Amino acid sequence: PTALAWALFGKATALEQTHTAPPEPLLEESLRAARQVQSQLVLGVSMSRLVTLRRRLGRPLDAVPLMLELLDHWDRLGDFPRLSHTVREWAMCLGLLGADPTAVSLLASAESGDDVMPLLPPDRAFMAELSEQLRDQLGENAFAAARIVGAELTRDEATLLAARTLLATRDMPAQAR
Repeated sequence: PTALAWALFGKATALEQTHTAPPEPLLEESLRAARQVQSQLVLGVSMSRLVTLRRRLGRPLDAVPLMLELLDHWDRLGDFPRLSHTVREWAMCLGLLGADPTAVSLLASAESGDDVMPLLPPDRAFMAELSEQLRDQLGENAFAAARIVGAELTRDEATLLAARTLLATRDMPAQAR
């Protein structure tokens, strides 16, 4: 069963690189299989890939429930690089939802951390565009202030800030989103 979960994850990852149709069903099946056998690593990477895929498809709100679980998952496992990656992923989602200084602070926190996984190649250009968009929307002074706040956050503070904003977004009435 663990091998099946990994195989589904691997196939979804390969298809994402070569096909226009998103491999969301395969990632969801990998997630179900990993939950069934309680394989913590494949569970985490499947959730992470599904969150990233939903963001890339322009559906950041669909990623919120998984992202809350993912923050807790990596924190409990003590996998700080993946925890920081999840915080950065939420910041990118939050930025897609609008001009938000918290997104800027979380991005700056991730950039200043020494245990953050590098951005995946498809996300490098997106990150540059998102930063420019947030700078334009917030204004130079507010953007700079949010970056300073974020650069000073500890990993625990950034994780807590991400969790609080995830909960607030989840609990927000649908018409306010």
